[in-house]
Amino acid sequence: MSDSPLTTVGILLLALREGPGYGLELTRRAEAMAGAPVASSSVHRALDRLRRAGHVRRWTVVPGRRRGARARAYYELTARGVARVEAITEALRPLVLRNDARSSGAEVRAMRDRLREAGDASAFVASLQRRARRGGA
Repeated sequence: MSDSPLTTVGILLLALREGPGYGLELTRRAEAMAGAPVASSSVHRALDRLRRAGHVRRWTVVPGRRRGARARAYYELTARGVARVEAITEALRPLVLRNDARSSGAEVRAMRDRLREAGDASAFVASLQRRARRGGA
């Protein structure tokens, strides 16, 4: 399982660092962190993968007798998940430190451009996959 911070799985691990949450809430956190839309279907698949890998735990809250209320699944990091988030955060540190003495301003700008291009390419591939599923490639 790739939990690179540039994947939905990686972003969700980072989003769960802020505390437990349910699907829509975690989707919104992931979008805020990614600065781009994140499909809720990919969030739920990623959460399931994280649960099976032992990085998150899931529990269901059943609402009281409110009319139309639905049960909601919440997720939180396990100790194993916290360790993984710490490793991801440490790996990202050189990318996000603006005053890193090892990187020149040109290198930092080049890295940001590469990350932006990778995000654009990922969005393009996702749009092609959606079209293919709908039969309109």
